[in-house]
Amino acid sequence: MKSSSIAKKIWFSLGILIIGYLISMVAGFYLGLKIENKLIVASDALFPATMHSNTALNSFEKQIKGYNDAILMGEESIFAMTREKADEVRASLESVIEMPDISEPLKTDMQQTIKELAAFTHTAQSYYGAVSREEAEMDAEKMGALAAQTQVIQKQLTQYKTELTQALKDNLTHIGESSKDQRMMNIWLFLAVVIVSVVSAWLIITRAVIGPIKNTVTMLQNIEGDLTKRLDIKNKDEMGDVANGSTPLLRTSSPSSLNLQRMPPS
Repeated sequence: MKSSSIAKKIWFSLGILIIGYLISMVAGFYLGLKIENKLIVASDALFPATMHSNTALNSFEKQIKGYNDAILMGEESIFAMTREKADEVRASLESVIEMPDISEPLKTDMQQTIKELAAFTHTAQSYYGAVSREEAEMDAEKMGALAAQTQVIQKQLTQYKTELTQALKDNLTHIGESSKDQRMMNIWLFLAVVIVSVVSAWLIITRAVIGPIKNTVTMLQNIEGDLTKRLDIKNKDEMGDVANGSTPLLRTSSPSSLNLQRMPPS
């Protein structure tokens, strides 16, 4: 550092401040990117998955209600609607399964539910259709089995909705907490970087620029006409050049100064 020019020392000090600012900016960008990724997961996966799970549950409940209405009113046309609602349940679950950010165990459970729904729908469409057309009698055992399957599937769909809704809430809560932590971290990081940068720049300027200048001024003041003294400056910057440049002048001036001191007064 002693061999560098004053301009380079000043630029080096400014460079420390700039590097510190860049470190603060990069850290803030990285933390912001993590929060952005969490928002993407929430908007592209958890929120749509929650909506699909809610649609699946509502469609299944309408499917079951359709079977009850068909038996009570004896309208076979209702079974077209119940088939459509069953397809909506399947499509909603498949949409969730296709999302990459959904857990694999949940996808596996949904695939099993789709199989159970297909078997239930096939049996219910056939049996309730025959009953509504009066081609079959009300069988308590069969209706009990269908009611049990209904409860199982409905419980599974309700569980999916609850899990995904809770996952969405947890994700949004975590995003809020992370955003708050990021703001505080950015503040502390910025203060730390500023303090370190300012102290480093101050030390460099004080020791490598201001210090040599003060030493040079002090030495020049101490000479006070005594040209036999030397400027003892080891820096190789502009101050060192001044000291080295003045040395030959001092050497040539010293004999003359001594002769003037030895001359008797006239």
